[in-house]
Amino acid sequence: MASTINQGRALDIANLKDVINPLVDSVIRNPGARIWLARLKCQDSYTRRHCLAVTIWCAVIGRQIGLPKKELVRLSTGGMLEAFIQTVGVYPAGSLVELSSAEVGIVVKENSGKRLRLHVLVVLDSNKKHLVEFTQLDLATFKSPDNKSIDIARTHETGAYGLD
Repeated sequence: MASTINQGRALDIANLKDVINPLVDSVIRNPGARIWLARLKCQDSYTRRHCLAVTIWCAVIGRQIGLPKKELVRLSTGGMLEAFIQTVGVYPAGSLVELSSAEVGIVVKENSGKRLRLHVLVVLDSNKKHLVEFTQLDLATFKSPDNKSIDIARTHETGAYGLD
């Protein structure tokens, strides 16, 4: 899921539901077992554990309040996506992005509470020419010469414009 988002590709929600449906079925059958699994510390990455735990808790709470299976799946899917975005961010550090100014940069860090207003290291000018000196922009505060804010227009796959 992370590599799909980092590469700017759309998530296959139907495929995500194929993962969440059995999880919801399991919670319906035995909620205690899934809660126990959510608490397990495993060797896997924090993001995966966190997303799984949020998904399980959504299913457990939804079951507790009597939601039908279809709504449990929707709630759990939303929970997983929200947890992923909150944990990783919309544009994780290292993402290659094109700005509304047509310049291209690399995300270097997030602004707390402002997931779309990042710190970006600009490496290509608006004509996609490599810059001799890079500039770091804080999109939360930076304004263009005509006093407009700069936004992220799109992402690019790693390797675009010869950038890794």
